[in-house]
Amino acid sequence: MVDFFKRRVQPHRDSYEQFAYETEENHKSKLDLVRLSAVVCGIEFCYAAETAFVSPILLQLGLPVIFMTWIWCLPPLIGFFLVPILGSLSDKCNTRIGRRRPFIIIYSIGILIGLLLVANGRTIGQWFGDLNYTSINQTSLPFLSHKVGTIITILGVILLDLDCDACQSPSRAYLLDVTNPDQQSLGLTTFTAMAGLGGSLGYFLGGIPWEKTALARILGDHIHVLFTIVWMIYIVCLMLTVTAAKEPTNIAIMAPYLNRSTSRQFLVSTYSINNFDEDIQQHDEHTLTTSNNMKISYMDYLRSIIYMPSSLKWLCLTNFFCWMAIVSYSLYFTDFVGQAVFGGNPKLGYEHPLRILYNDGVRFGSWGMAIYSISCSIYSFNMQKLNNYFGIKRVYIGSQLIYAIGMLLMGYLRHRFAVIILSATAGILYSTLFTIPFLLISKYYASNTYGQTNTNGQIRGIGTDVAIVSSMVFLAQFCLSSTMGTFIHLANSTVMVTIVASILSICGAISATQFITFTVIINSQICEKTPQYGECSTNIACGCFHMIGTHDDTGVCGFLWPTCSRLVRCNSSDNSCLQPNTICVQHPQCEDFPLCYPVGMIDQNMCPPTKNKSNLKWKQNAITVAGGNGRGQQLNQKHNAKEGQVIAGGNGQGKRIDQLSSPMAMILDQQNHSIIITDQGNWRVIQWSSQKQQILIDNIFCYNLAMDKYGFLYVSNWNVGEVRRWKMGEYKNEGIVVAGGNGKGNQLNQLNHPTFIFVDKDQSVYVTDYNNGRVMKWKKDAKEGIVVAGGNGGGGNLNQLLYPHGVIVDHLGQVYVVDKGNNRVMRWCEGKEEGEIVVGGNGQGGEPDQLSDPTGLSFDDEENLYVADYSNNRIQKFEIIL
Repeated sequence: MVDFFKRRVQPHRDSYEQFAYETEENHKSKLDLVRLSAVVCGIEFCYAAETAFVSPILLQLGLPVIFMTWIWCLPPLIGFFLVPILGSLSDKCNTRIGRRRPFIIIYSIGILIGLLLVANGRTIGQWFGDLNYTSINQTSLPFLSHKVGTIITILGVILLDLDCDACQSPSRAYLLDVTNPDQQSLGLTTFTAMAGLGGSLGYFLGGIPWEKTALARILGDHIHVLFTIVWMIYIVCLMLTVTAAKEPTNIAIMAPYLNRSTSRQFLVSTYSINNFDEDIQQHDEHTLTTSNNMKISYMDYLRSIIYMPSSLKWLCLTNFFCWMAIVSYSLYFTDFVGQAVFGGNPKLGYEHPLRILYNDGVRFGSWGMAIYSISCSIYSFNMQKLNNYFGIKRVYIGSQLIYAIGMLLMGYLRHRFAVIILSATAGILYSTLFTIPFLLISKYYASNTYGQTNTNGQIRGIGTDVAIVSSMVFLAQFCLSSTMGTFIHLANSTVMVTIVASILSICGAISATQFITFTVIINSQICEKTPQYGECSTNIACGCFHMIGTHDDTGVCGFLWPTCSRLVRCNSSDNSCLQPNTICVQHPQCEDFPLCYPVGMIDQNMCPPTKNKSNLKWKQNAITVAGGNGRGQQLNQKHNAKEGQVIAGGNGQGKRIDQLSSPMAMILDQQNHSIIITDQGNWRVIQWSSQKQQILIDNIFCYNLAMDKYGFLYVSNWNVGEVRRWKMGEYKNEGIVVAGGNGKGNQLNQLNHPTFIFVDKDQSVYVTDYNNGRVMKWKKDAKEGIVVAGGNGGGGNLNQLLYPHGVIVDHLGQVYVVDKGNNRVMRWCEGKEEGEIVVGGNGQGGEPDQLSDPTGLSFDDEENLYVADYSNNRIQKFEIIL
């Protein structure tokens, strides 16, 4: 029967191999993640060039300061309405190169054009009639003298600023689409680190005096050299990203275990995001529609943006406050250093000492911006460890509070070295903004919290929601640009910049407390009162993993042999998991600490649940699935049939190596691609393959065979009253006695004509003791057996067996045994003194509810029972009652 169970495991093993192949195929190396994040590194180079030199370029063209302020407001105003719509369109985009990369390329074209227009707007204006001047240090001429150049430069600024902000959304969505859920945290961390790297290198690049290098003689002044270098760097970064990975045509490829289980049992794993119970309940009330069947209009996308889940609204509000806080620093920090720290004044003449002092402060502030970018990179590399140790909730709120304290201290101290050191707190918040909001969105979609529709029936997609959350930077920049000047004017001090930044960051921390607790529903089988790694599935490759914080040996049923190095420790503070689609379990074979286990490996498609076998019942009228047409040789009969393929014997009855005599039982030896047969008439056990035959055991009247998972062969010796475990070359090729072996008898250390054998995973041997009317269990290395069925003499009572034959034991220790003499199959529950009749027991006969001298039994994957009905020459199938 062991070979039967091995065959039952095979389909589940195949499904796991398919899952493992898909997972391995989409697993990304660190180099792959760097390439996927390269484009944001290029964007930060562009940001550094933009923030350092766009304002001087516009001022030199004669543009009034008030107009320049409104120019900075235009890109975020346009982006706030346009970018989420384009993000939602990317969710349904279907091109040969994917759905995200077309938008990345489109935005990148805008960035490259913007760089060219900003650097060359003045020159292009001269082609169309603007007045010429020879030096960048020349006093700016009136605005009307440079109308065309100014308009082209403004267009370049809008393109550059808008597309730099907008390109980050499809870049993040692309990263999330092509990485495994358990790699998304590392992917977003790499994304943020690359952003910090690009920013710091960009600021250092801008500080190099390019006008003194050989490149200036080829390309022109400092601005042209810098923007040309940034232009080429961005093209390299773009190519690295768009060629890093092929996009999946269906996001379900990345999480093949989502939405597949039809189980009625659910396991609820709590992480940290309030208000999600309502979202999940609303989600369950709607039928999901596949993307292939959706009829989506432009207005549907607009409504999906307006009618967003409450949890997403809180996330957007938090992101809005955070971006306003960080934009306060990034746009006005150098001005704060120049005026509040260095005591300079930008309104005085160029040669005035206070104006010179102000310019020195602005240049000194650039070093603070570089520290801020470096801090962002360093913090990003450690964010995953911090999330694992403190929990995502504490890290998200704590980052905002650290920034708030840093800004307050910066405004209070106003010391040049203090502002450099405290600029690192801005890098902490910037890293958090780049990572955690989008990690949360990926977790929402990995856990299918949103599904494909929300409560108003609107279409939701990860691209839409990433773009919506990203668009908060536009709204924050617009609101701050419109109001910060008023705050500074009323306070008559740029210290107001740090105060406003601190207040906004505190507001973001408060709003974050409202949504960072969420519930993930996992379709998995719960195993109760089951030991660690205990049997819990029809797939013997699965076992029970105890969960954290549960009692009575409760856990989830999952695949037993994942790669330990792929498993990440749970958060030590709350035993939660940052990685999407994972749950915290005990796995001592890998590590003593609780580990985050992939939900895909506890899905019921991989580990089908065992039914409550103590209550299983079968229909009493069987279906004949083989034979049943009397004894004969026809294809529909069982007795000396001549049709079919001969795989062993067929050379007449005899003693030669190529002959058999009264073969009684056989098993498949899959490891050696052969059949092992009990050749009773020749008193031997023979191994038969297509190439050769060999005698394994000689001089034995073997009744039945079994094989354990280690490849050991078990043989019942009918005449001697023993069962031996045998393996080629061991124990002088005689095997070792594992049951009986003390002569025929009815003592606990004896057997009397042993027949059928069953071996469990612990190598305990169950033997049907034919003449003693009992089933005995012999644990490994035991000196005597235990009666687990019958043992009260031969008879027909419920506590008796008469000539027992076939036996199978399930994971609950329940013994199913063929009671041949009573024409029935019985089940003996562990510890019970009586058994119960499963099928048969209605007298000897040939009716559907009768058996006649049954011998063997077996189960299929659906727990239907098959019985070999010997004297009726048929195989009976008893269907399970669900």
